[in-house]
Parts: sequence; structure tokens; C-alpha cells
Amino acid sequence: MRWTLLLGGLLLASNPVFANDTTAELTTGGLIYSQTSEVTMEEENLYISREEVLVDYVFRNAGKSDFESIIAFPMPDVVGGSQSDIAYGDPESDNFLGFSVVQDGRQITPQLQQRVIAMGIDRTEELLAQQVPLLPYSEKTGVALKNLPEDVKKRWISEGLVYVDRYDAGKGWQEDLRPVWTLRSVYWWKTTFPAGKPVRVSHRYKPSVGGTVAMSFIEGGKPGFNHATYTDRYCLDAGFMKTAAKLEAAAGKSGPHYTEQ
Repeated sequence: MRWTLLLGGLLLASNPVFANDTTAELTTGGLIYSQTSEVTMEEENLYISREEVLVDYVFRNAGKSDFESIIAFPMPDVVGGSQSDIAYGDPESDNFLGFSVVQDGRQITPQLQQRVIAMGIDRTEELLAQQVPLLPYSEKTGVALKNLPEDVKKRWISEGLVYVDRYDAGKGWQEDLRPVWTLRSVYWWKTTFPAGKPVRVSHRYKPSVGGTVAMSFIEGGKPGFNHATYTDRYCLDAGFMKTAAKLEAAAGKSGPHYTEQ
């Protein structure tokens, strides 16, 4: 679901219902998502606000014996590069959206699997070997890239793992290495689904809200290039457009200070 909110990846949960949580197998290559006909999702309640996403699930094991599995929750990809315009929460924290989970009234401390992908190739171990943090937008990552050996810098640039950012911040032209890689994070925990009994899982996290420096659905008081898309998605009406036109006109007198989120 990618509207104004960036939610966790929508993957299989059970047969036949699809949802955010999913059962998984843990192998030497990482998490492999799997299906089971034993456990079904009976209920899902979703609450979304600008401050929090809260999802309550009720699962039930319809089999005759207990079923042990792994529940996995994939977080949104964090994509490096100069064109990324999504707010990813806390750029210095592995738990950048503040994910937490409760199962049957008990707080769960899930495991976190993180992998770095660049040009379709897993480069996680190379970054760890060079003591480079995996978070693309962390200040510590920038410092670590700056301190890389010159031969590693050149190789990573040629291999599409990082790029050279040239800029002038008032002190003449400077160059820094910036990540191009994508960080994929998955929270997971082992659980047992007792035969014939419900299992209640609740998870919450902060939504990731993007923004622009202007409104793309209106321009000069008339529908802008995103108007049709936004009307279909957010049900814009004449009253809303009239108010937006007033805001746009007022902002134009002192420069654009409105945002679209």
C-alpha cells in the first residue's frame, strides 16, 4: 500500500487470505516465505493515522495438532540514491519505523534480518567486512564511506554500490560517496499455533510520509498534472479544490511554503 503512507510489504499470510504478516522458513540463505493450509487468518483490523499504523490479527490453527512456524513482517525497502524522496523515519536506527509486536498480550522481541542489495546482488557481507553500516542515510554510513580505502571506493563506484555526490556548500566543490544500495529488513519470530485455538497478533509502527515543496494536483488555481490521479485516489471535490486554490494564491505572494503529504 503506497499512498501517503508507506506500509510494510504485502505478502502471503495464510491460505487463502493475504496480509502483511506471513509464515516463513529460516534457511542458510535467509527467510523464505511459505504457505500453510493449517493456519488461517480469521480477522484483521487496520488503524491508520499520521502518527501510527496499528494492525490486529486473529489466526487459527484448524489442524488436529499444534503447528510451529515463523511469523515474518517485511519492512519497506530503504532505497539509496539521489532521487529518493520518502521519509524513512529515524535514519540512525535499524528499527527506523519503530516496529513493535504483541502476541496474545505478550510483548515479542523479534529478530531482525537486514540485507543490502545493489544491482540485484546481495552485498551485505562486503559492507560488514569494511565496517560500513547498512542504513543508507545514516551519518555513520557517510563517515565510513569517506574513510574507505581508495581501491575499495573505486571498485564500489564501478560496481554501482555507491556514487560520487559533487556539490558546493559555500566552501568550493566537494565530493562525498553516497549509497545506491537498497536495504531490505524483515522482522521475524518463532511461534506455536495451538490446535483449534486463536492466536492474536498486534503490531504497530510509525508511517513513513513523503512530501513535496508544492501541490502537484493544482497549478494556477486550475487542476494540475496529478489532479486526475488524486481525484480517483483521494476523492477531491470542488470545495477542496477551492480551498487549495486560496492556499496556493496566498503562498504565491511570499513564496511557496505549503507542502503536499
